[in-house]
Amino acid sequence: MPTQTEIGARDKVMLTLLLHTGLRLQEFIQLQLKDVDLTARQLTVRQGKGAKDRTLPLSQAIATQVQNYIKQLRPAFLKVPSEALFLSKKGRPFHPTAFREKIYFYAKKAGLHDRRVYPHTFRSTFATLLVRQAGADLTVIKELMGHTNIQTTARYVRVVEAEKRKAVEEVITSSIILSVLDRGIYK
Repeated sequence: MPTQTEIGARDKVMLTLLLHTGLRLQEFIQLQLKDVDLTARQLTVRQGKGAKDRTLPLSQAIATQVQNYIKQLRPAFLKVPSEALFLSKKGRPFHPTAFREKIYFYAKKAGLHDRRVYPHTFRSTFATLLVRQAGADLTVIKELMGHTNIQTTARYVRVVEAEKRKAVEEVITSSIILSVLDRGIYK
């Protein structure tokens, strides 16, 4: 059985990867070991929405975190042979409900009692960061997020006051949740 420290370290890698890839919840929990190419620093999403595959780049920092997880932490979660990248403490791939509850837990521990934080919050934050911090072009964001229509992507990056406020809150929310993991508060 993995220790609380191992669970917290795994959770930090999972939430950081979610934040830095903008994956949909289903895409994330379906990731397999074969989908991670640490040499090329990329992640392959297989059969994403619309049954499309796509490849996402990983930063060196994220690739290192994932590599450390695979080599050092994942064995503690592995109970039966599994190709799933991330495993629950019972050794099985995550169920969407269990993963959502994990995010709610960390949001609550981070003091975000007044609203629910969803896996999609991380996806939205990803798009917001690409625009605000990296100045990414809408077509680049479209490809990274796996959208077919650029209008769908545009909804994520509208520059109106309400969206600016929401974007700032999402960035703060994601950062607060990750800081909870740094303090050693695990589920």
